[in-house]
Amino acid sequence: MISLWSILALAGACLSALATVLHKKYFSVNNYIVIAPLSFLITAFCLLGLSWLEGFPVLLPGFWLAVITTTILNVIMSNLYYQSVIHDDISLVVPLLSFSPVIVSISALIFLHEQPTLTGLIGMLLIVAGVYLLNLQPKMKLWQPLTALLASKWSIYMLAVSLLAGISISFDKMSVLTSNSRFGPGLVYLLIALGYGVQLLIFKHQPLNSVINRRSILIAATIGLITTIATIAIGEAYRLTLASYVSSIHRLSILITVLLGASFFQEKYLAKRMVAASFCVIGAILIMGK
Repeated sequence: MISLWSILALAGACLSALATVLHKKYFSVNNYIVIAPLSFLITAFCLLGLSWLEGFPVLLPGFWLAVITTTILNVIMSNLYYQSVIHDDISLVVPLLSFSPVIVSISALIFLHEQPTLTGLIGMLLIVAGVYLLNLQPKMKLWQPLTALLASKWSIYMLAVSLLAGISISFDKMSVLTSNSRFGPGLVYLLIALGYGVQLLIFKHQPLNSVINRRSILIAATIGLITTIATIAIGEAYRLTLASYVSSIHRLSILITVLLGASFFQEKYLAKRMVAASFCVIGAILIMGK
């Protein structure tokens, strides 16, 4: 029998992939700094509004630590993420998000002397093989796919997102468990939007009236509503089972994104990238389920 948490996690994965497609299609270097926080604000108001209707939860110890930490991480992550998907194929860079469990496992080995299991090692090898295949081109020498990866600024950005995501997932779950799946994430989205506001004040950008219009507000509203539903689904799944289980199902968003990238943007090498992304997803699941 299919469990409720798996249905919720899969729904979140599908919606996350759809949001990525919208980011790719409508975001640009000049407008994302404004449209993204608008979408975060809409998500925040939806989630906090639902929480208000239900009655605000009693906040448990650890709530503010989780919220502040994940907010800081997500402001950094989202900037790197948007830059990456704007400039490169989403079917090429999004699979790199699966690299976070490899980074976490290596860090645990170095700093905590935690030995990975055989299953974990196989998972890491699958992810490395998948990333290698993503960057493999005809007539390349053995080491050139790896040098191509490291030479790509946008791939490096997404690897950084992967690292930070591996840290933030625990704080994401903590913000839900110490409040509920509406209030905690809603407050995080509100603070992320405020973080972008600070960023707008510090760094010079083109005039807001050249970016904010009916079209950009509609885009922000659509992405915000999609993110709201995905956040509720993932948050409820977190409450029903282990974070590693939910994250494993949510990784399927990578495969869905590769398919959508080929469908909507005619991105090349679909078969190769699907195989490579499958290696990455299976590897991540093996590591998290070790």
